[in-house]
Amino acid sequence: MAQRRKRRRSELAAQDQPRESPQKADRVHLGKGQLLLAFVFGIAVSVACLYKVVTYRVWTEADLETVTATPESVSVLLSRKEPFVDIFLPDDPICYRVPIDRLRDIPDRGGFVRAASRPGARLSFQVERGARMHPKEPAGDPKPTVFIETVAVDGKPYYTLEQRNAWSARDIIWARLLAVAFPLMTLYLGRLLWQRRQEFEP
Repeated sequence: MAQRRKRRRSELAAQDQPRESPQKADRVHLGKGQLLLAFVFGIAVSVACLYKVVTYRVWTEADLETVTATPESVSVLLSRKEPFVDIFLPDDPICYRVPIDRLRDIPDRGGFVRAASRPGARLSFQVERGARMHPKEPAGDPKPTVFIETVAVDGKPYYTLEQRNAWSARDIIWARLLAVAFPLMTLYLGRLLWQRRQEFEP
């Protein structure tokens, strides 16, 4: 009988102990470090999207310079399982690249590569004015690289300025959406961080 009363008192004592709310348990599980990392990531993406929106412009012929030559080599390479084209010209150390997004918009990609690779083919392509003076060095592929904005082979256009501007117009829609969504998400994460700071203060 005494043991039964003792067991009953233990059960009542356990029921009287305060329980952690599910919301608080979820917050503790998330962790301040994870919140801080997400907050910093949100700031970085927000700044990148806002910069893209502010600097957006419609390309004109005045923004471009034309290069005409017979290529020394034309190579199709893969990045994230998607193709892009690298073009080298004689006596020129720069890699002229048709990037993934532009190559994707060329209706006859195979025909373009075959025409550009044909011996004696005459390429005429446009790059951003001044880009050849300051070529980029992409991460993981540190050779001097200039991106091709429009391209034609033997007078036949494969990617035009109109296509380039159409791609930019589609791309800026997503940038504008993200330029709104990510700052709002970052503000929310900042609020959670502030609450967490208060929560863990001694």
